[in-house]
Amino acid sequence: PNWLWRRYGIDATVPFFADPAIAVTEGLREKVVQLVDRLTLPQAERGDCLASTEELIDEMVAAVRTGNRPAERADYGQRAVDPRIHRVIDLMRENVSRRICFDHLAAEAGLSRPHFFALFKEKTDVTPNVYWNMLRVNEACRMLHQAGHKMYALAADLGFTNEGNFSRFFRCHVGVSPLVYRSAVTGLGTAERDADALVVGEAGSMRWIREI
Repeated sequence: PNWLWRRYGIDATVPFFADPAIAVTEGLREKVVQLVDRLTLPQAERGDCLASTEELIDEMVAAVRTGNRPAERADYGQRAVDPRIHRVIDLMRENVSRRICFDHLAAEAGLSRPHFFALFKEKTDVTPNVYWNMLRVNEACRMLHQAGHKMYALAADLGFTNEGNFSRFFRCHVGVSPLVYRSAVTGLGTAERDADALVVGEAGSMRWIREI
């Protein structure tokens, strides 16, 4: 919140990105490519990734302020409404703390496994595996924000056989270990703390997927 106020004069108590879509300008696309290029270099050669990230956010904020919206896809409404996929996603969310069986999900959707995977990818742009993993990552992050969760218990609650498997899964998707993440978010407990003081690994960029 303090960073938004200092950089843009934005009241962080009001949702800023209220619109779910912005126009992908050439400037924005260029900033994304530059940042990805930096992050794919060896760490010693990446340079100032923080500055590149801020430039990308600047470009996104500029796109919001101009009010430019992307051209609507002709098939967007059709892609977004399929009751079979909605049912499967609801089941995923309700059972995020359990092991998942994609054959069972396909049966719940009334589809064969290959047809289920193809339809899910068509409607969400990601595979069921990727969607499931991101639900687990989001739930893990939510639980790590809360005090009192032992790491081994958290791993078990998310369906992992042991703490080591959970830690490897979390690091793969978030870029840092669960302990480092918890330490970082614990330090954000007061509004007075300067958000710029927190750096959680240059590789720790979360991959977000489009919600249905």
